[in-house]
Amino acid sequence: MEVWELASKERSLYNILWCVFFLVLMIFLCSVPVFYIIVSHDLKYAIKAFSYPYAITQLLRFIAVVIIACIIRTKYRSIFVQHDVQRKGFMNVIIFCICISILLHIGDITPHLYGVISAMLRIFEPETTPLFLTILWEQLFSGELYWSILLATTIVFFRQSPKKDKFSDVMETGNL
Repeated sequence: MEVWELASKERSLYNILWCVFFLVLMIFLCSVPVFYIIVSHDLKYAIKAFSYPYAITQLLRFIAVVIIACIIRTKYRSIFVQHDVQRKGFMNVIIFCICISILLHIGDITPHLYGVISAMLRIFEPETTPLFLTILWEQLFSGELYWSILLATTIVFFRQSPKKDKFSDVMETGNL
């Protein structure tokens, strides 16, 4: 069963939320080998300057997340219209999470927590952790995945305007 089928069969916003999370996670997991190649190349040739391939890959991943979110938004438009009250509740939770996340980031709490946990687990020590696992850890837990999920859910659950055609508009108002 495909992810798309699960969300449409159940007709639930929770399944659409799961679909968003799963697809964004898959985008991140598929990009880990690309980041591994870029970082290992930069380490091999001792490139310490800004890495354009790294930045371009991050940009492409960001664009993929936005595209997936827009596809989900248009694919399940009718479900959002049917469950407008529940959708508004989801959006309020998402806005709350964004506000708390921004405050935690501004207060330097989340980067500090990431650094402390990484140091405790010895993630960035080449003697204890293979480079691929270090890259995987960084891609999943540095905050980019979290912010991408928040961005995608914001795009998906943001206010949906029901599609109206011109004919029904003319019939209601009488104006051309």
